[in-house]
Amino acid sequence: MAYIPTQRVNVSNNIAVLNALRNSASQNYKDYVAPVTNADEVREIGTVIMSDVRLQNEFLINLINRIGRVNITSKIFQNPLRMFKKGIMEFGDTVEDIYVNLPEAHEYDPTVAESQVFAREFPDVRAAFYTLNYEKFYKQTIQRRDIARCFTATDGIASLIEKILGAMDSANSRDEFVVTKYLLARRILDGLMTFKAVAIGANDTAKEKADKLLTAIRTNSNQMEFLNTDRNLAGVENFVLKEDQYILISAASDALIDVNALAYAFHMDRAEIMGRIVRIDDFGNIDDTAINNLLGAGHALSAADKALLSQNIFAVIVDSEFFQIFDVYDDIADDINNPQGIYKNAFLNVARIFAVSPFANNTVIHTGTSSVTSVVVSPTSASTTPLTVMAGQTVQLNTVVTATLASKAVNYVVNESASDLVPEITSGGLVTIPADAPSGDEIVINVVSVFDPTKSDTVYILIA
Repeated sequence: MAYIPTQRVNVSNNIAVLNALRNSASQNYKDYVAPVTNADEVREIGTVIMSDVRLQNEFLINLINRIGRVNITSKIFQNPLRMFKKGIMEFGDTVEDIYVNLPEAHEYDPTVAESQVFAREFPDVRAAFYTLNYEKFYKQTIQRRDIARCFTATDGIASLIEKILGAMDSANSRDEFVVTKYLLARRILDGLMTFKAVAIGANDTAKEKADKLLTAIRTNSNQMEFLNTDRNLAGVENFVLKEDQYILISAASDALIDVNALAYAFHMDRAEIMGRIVRIDDFGNIDDTAINNLLGAGHALSAADKALLSQNIFAVIVDSEFFQIFDVYDDIADDINNPQGIYKNAFLNVARIFAVSPFANNTVIHTGTSSVTSVVVSPTSASTTPLTVMAGQTVQLNTVVTATLASKAVNYVVNESASDLVPEITSGGLVTIPADAPSGDEIVINVVSVFDPTKSDTVYILIA
């Protein structure tokens, strides 16, 4: 179970922080550092602490690991997509997401009840696992004079925490935003979303364009409240109520749509709809250097992909459970002291799970042209050179669908089988030949694009 931490210490109050540190300090620290009752005593306590290296070290370590840790965990929702974070995991580094699909109805017939009442009907249970896939650390240097200065200003301790943790926390928030936005961009480019196009005329006025897009948002949002299987990757029957929907929208798109009109469309007041709109700078604005540094070389988007996203994606409506982002841990490491340079290094270590639920409904509203240009299956085969597979064995079909702003999903359709035996085919293309399939039987499988059934490829299998 993930939890969302709350701030417990007012770091802007030097007196409160010093007394909180003293309460959790060693007896030696308490013997030298008295409780603080007014602002004038802060400087005196500062002089005592700065006169003893041991007191300095304990003050700084506790400040970072106790007060600083509370401060940093209270800031886990800083990036513009922070509402999708699930909180901090208490145990483990793997999350199991389970969805039970709806059962089928049966015809009432008392004549067969006696023979069927004890028959088993197993539920259609789907599961997805999300594991730790992101670990980073950030480093910041604190010099002795930084510690001394924190006792000479009203907000000195808060300023010290900001210097130690503020930059690291801001960098972490920035990187989380970049990775989350990249996760969405890749799902769009890989055809793993539901796409709905809006036809915008070359001569449409800004108002006409806004009205068309607003209508598209309202229509698709309404449709997402009903059970359907074509709005999520797993193809399960799911729905999402308006209060659980978020509208991701670019800054340019947001400027085009009137918030009051959007609120009316959603039957919400202005304040409510503002809480459902998530503004981001641009769907295609993902820094190459940053994403390669965070995820590894080769992850940067091409210029063409960025242009496609920036110019065509108007808005994305998602279930609140669409992003599965968990904080596995946020740790402020013990400081490392460098006596030669008279400085210390503090470290922020973070571990995350970044994933997308295959069961969560979503809709990409765009102004481009959706198309599937080809479906190619490997290993290749032909009627004269079929794949040879033995009865009871399997063959993995790998399908590459070339598409733009369209689903890359395919259906596997058995078009022909001499013995009428139908092989089992998973959604991933794993074909299992029946154990009793006769030698010499030929099976023809059509791999058909879901988005455009006119695009397909054919697989020929000969039973050895």
